[in-house]
Amino acid sequence: MTPSASKPRARSSRWLNRGRRGERDPLPRARSGRGTDCPTARVRRWSVDEPTGGADVLLLAGKRPGPPTTPDPPPADVLEPEFDRLAHQWRSDTGFQSSVARIAMHPAYQRIIAMGPAVLPLILRELENEPGHWMWALKYLAGKDVAEGEETLDGARRAWLHWGHEQHLMP
Repeated sequence: MTPSASKPRARSSRWLNRGRRGERDPLPRARSGRGTDCPTARVRRWSVDEPTGGADVLLLAGKRPGPPTTPDPPPADVLEPEFDRLAHQWRSDTGFQSSVARIAMHPAYQRIIAMGPAVLPLILRELENEPGHWMWALKYLAGKDVAEGEETLDGARRAWLHWGHEQHLMP
């Protein structure tokens, strides 16, 4: 076997950028991990200046995205029992844990954070009834650290509860 027969011959980028009838393809082709062109993936990059959400966007098949949409939060009657179940599981599993990082990385805690800002009133209610390490979730979901500068867990708790009352998230 000759050396040229053992390796597939690389196609030129000029050949890959042609359509079936020889016309020039308007979208550049994506490159696979080994540096060979993948003729089936079409990629286009829009710059920050274009109205695509404020960041570079890599789009497949050249389709421009529509306006960003956020799903509607689930109704409170569905959200509250799930939150209560996860909060109970989190408290029982981390009750004797001393590492705040491990407490916050518990799967139930992460699932509560994933429920989105709709759980803020439930977290604040839980924090009001029983002190706990809810500060990471509150900071993430609220988008700011209300308790910045507080030195104790009790001080942070008071700051968050005050913020919750100001934001009308608590009765």
